Amino acid sequence: MKSTIKIITVIIFIIFFQGILSAQSLQVDTTYTNISKPDTSTFYIRIAGGLGISSLGYGGVAYCSFDLGSILFSFRTCDAVEPFPDHPPAKESFDYSLLVGQSYISKIFYASISAGISKVTTINPGLYYPNGSVKAVFYEIKNSSLGVPFQVDLFLTPFNKMGFGLVLFANINNARSFASCVFCIQFGKLR
Repeated sequence: MKSTIKIITVIIFIIFFQGILSAQSLQVDTTYTNISKPDTSTFYIRIAGGLGISSLGYGGVAYCSFDLGSILFSFRTCDAVEPFPDHPPAKESFDYSLLVGQSYISKIFYASISAGISKVTTINPGLYYPNGSVKAVFYEIKNSSLGVPFQVDLFLTPFNKMGFGLVLFANINNARSFASCVFCIQFGKLR
């Protein structure tokens, strides 16, 4: 037992002593670099929209994004709707989102992944029978909550000002989470 304590003490002493020696050999770099204006040639703007399928039936998305280098900032609105409901209103979820992410831009391809925060509104059908009537009256029940949106963009950009591709998006929230895959067209300064 005493020999184990002596060995651990020696190891701790060696590590501590080695740390002191290496700290003394460090040099502090005191040179400063001039901060210049950001390179505007790496600033890209995109406006995109499209339609496709969703977890509720069909979906759509419209967004505007800014790429500063490989950092992406985006404002998005999207919708997921139940097709052909038995009675109006249809089940629906839509959001308004602010997203931040990472993008990759090449001569003919654009890809990005982003996440953020959103305000989600869900619409559900309600039903009641007024004053004992046998005829039902349908109405909509709206709920709003905060959500966590995600988005993945995969685009071909063969032209400087136009591209086309897929957008996969989802929103996780406590009202009704949803996901969609839509075909989109985008315009702007793409590369």
